[in-house]
Amino acid sequence: MIEDVFIFDNVVHMFNASEEQVMGRNGRIGQEHWLRMNNAVRPPGDNLRYGGKPGGDAFAANWSIEKAGKMIFDDSDTDLAMAQTVTLFDFWKDGLSSVESQYEFHKAFPKRTLFCGGVDPAFQGLKASLEMLEFQKKEWGATSFKFYNAHLDGKSWRCDDREIAYPMYKKSLDLGVNLLQFHKGVPIGPANVEDTIPNDLQAATRDFPEAKVIRLERNYRSTQSILDAAGGVVKNNPNRLGKTLRAEQPAGVNLRYFEARDAQTEAEFVAGELQKLLDDDSEQTCVVEYRTNFQSRAFEEVFRRRGLRYKLVGGFSFYKRA
Repeated sequence: MIEDVFIFDNVVHMFNASEEQVMGRNGRIGQEHWLRMNNAVRPPGDNLRYGGKPGGDAFAANWSIEKAGKMIFDDSDTDLAMAQTVTLFDFWKDGLSSVESQYEFHKAFPKRTLFCGGVDPAFQGLKASLEMLEFQKKEWGATSFKFYNAHLDGKSWRCDDREIAYPMYKKSLDLGVNLLQFHKGVPIGPANVEDTIPNDLQAATRDFPEAKVIRLERNYRSTQSILDAAGGVVKNNPNRLGKTLRAEQPAGVNLRYFEARDAQTEAEFVAGELQKLLDDDSEQTCVVEYRTNFQSRAFEEVFRRRGLRYKLVGGFSFYKRA
């Protein structure tokens, strides 16, 4: 708890990112991306704290229940956690966080965890997936199911597919599980932008009204000015599910808008603005956010030419790509 506030972590994973789990070239890209992302957002010293060594990553391993329990419950303020299955079979043999390991973690901490199961018909087949949903609920007490419908190599399936997705929804609801979760898009490595668009969830919410639709509308990181601007853009999409974001932060300063004719002009403008900020205070840290990895090239080229030092987080530098 934090100042008498109950802390529920909805997404924790018992993961196995050991080297023998990595699947081919895509797996190698995914592994490197995932490890970089982990280390970029974790507090300093976490690698050594949880068994890593200089030159060796603590998170490139098959984590034990004891180590995960220490991180989640002993070393944090978490009161309750949901152990969630990950079915990224494109990258890891057991999907990164197997359903078996999530259940074992739940069994070790039954009063402090919920168990979220998961299946993937693209790799396991629909018949086997339906059977596994039933087993995970009846034998292991799953309170939710999580689906990763986006994959590589043509294996993606749509959330409104009446032959693939709908039988799984019906089975889940028949079992009494009405909390179904979706991770839209491949979260690491190569990805199709189309898979991130949630439009295919609309028909499912209409056709299965007994399923819960939970909108995550409270935002703890951005200012209201940022959220209002984002909402003003996406509201023009007539096919979106719709939600109203509310900030916990103050309103913040007004945004500035600049429309560039191409990526190079955009990068030049951003570099110029950064230079102004750094001229006022050379010690401050600035952040440039962009949507997809290919956009980094224009920024990197301009930053290098202008002598602006930068660190790329959560992705690969253009100059280090094979």
